[in-house]
Amino acid sequence: MNETATFKYDKKMHIYTLEILNKENEFNIYVDKKLVRTGSLFTHLKPSINPGLEIDDPSDVKPSDWVDDAKIDDPDAKKPDDWNDDEPKLIPDTTAVKPTNWHDDEPDEVPDPKATKPSDWEEESDGEWLPPSIPNPKCAQGNCGTWNPPMIKNPNYKGKWKPNKIDNPLYKGVWKPRKIKNENYFVDNHPSNIAPMTGLAIEVWTTNGGIFFDNFVITRNIQDAFAVADQTWKLKVAAAEISDQNSINENQEEEEEINNNFLIKFLTKYQINPWVVLAAILTVVLVIILVTPESIVERYRYTNRAHEYWY
Repeated sequence: MNETATFKYDKKMHIYTLEILNKENEFNIYVDKKLVRTGSLFTHLKPSINPGLEIDDPSDVKPSDWVDDAKIDDPDAKKPDDWNDDEPKLIPDTTAVKPTNWHDDEPDEVPDPKATKPSDWEEESDGEWLPPSIPNPKCAQGNCGTWNPPMIKNPNYKGKWKPNKIDNPLYKGVWKPRKIKNENYFVDNHPSNIAPMTGLAIEVWTTNGGIFFDNFVITRNIQDAFAVADQTWKLKVAAAEISDQNSINENQEEEEEINNNFLIKFLTKYQINPWVVLAAILTVVLVIILVTPESIVERYRYTNRAHEYWY
């Protein structure tokens, strides 16, 4: 076709229908039973159903001295003396003045003056205590560090000089091979008269995977084709919509369950492996058991038949 039909790219099931109108030698294309394109079998197909009376001569080649360039650089053009290719597009604004509240030597962070050393801090075991750093309040407006004036457009910037173009006196036009008589020329005035079909083949040229076809129908009545669509495609679409909605509901329920579970939220937020947490808990319990005096253990243990329970 000279014009591509409207296709859907939403990864959903759709039905495509081609209707050929025999008397008019025209065609209609439907997507999901809706008309999206019409055309003529004579003028809207490429290659044409009826071949041309003449064809390009396959043995003809372009001469080596053929000139295809319609325009060339003006050989008499000269770059102006005041043209500077190296001029930058932007330059610092020489009229800009550094703000009075600008601090060149102020760091971005400073020690927190409100922080105090913990009372249990031991220099020998904990090392030298240093207060935590906080953003420098003097730099709250981004006014610290090396000051640079803003950039403005360079009034002297012209870009790289290029000579202007002129008509090429040697230009011969766009080369085309000569035409010869088409030995396979014929005229079909009724291309809609299709011979009886005994098979069906599909050729798909695509780089996208996950494309499936089913339920092909060939009939002389488009309403019969639409009736089959209602019995197959329409039911599948309805089932797919229910399945998609169920998936959405399940995802929402899973998200709500995760949001309601504090532990899962905590582990997810800090990207902590739950097995690591479990191992840490078991280690703590084991340590408590090992260091607890026997007299204390005896007070919280009792035996019930063959099973021994622990608090």
